[in-house]
Amino acid sequence: MRTICTENGIKLLAEGVETPYELEKVKEIGVDYAQGYYFAKPSAEIIRVI
Repeated sequence: MRTICTENGIKLLAEGVETPYELEKVKEIGVDYAQGYYFAKPSAEIIRVI
């Protein structure tokens, strides 16, 4: 997946990152963006500023 994205100028997103270990592995792979419980839990409130 990473190779295909890199070759085509596409940014890669990892979803479901929940632990520091998972984040480290995502970084090692070279993923561009990550999201998941490690960063924030779901909320009913709209986040206006990050």
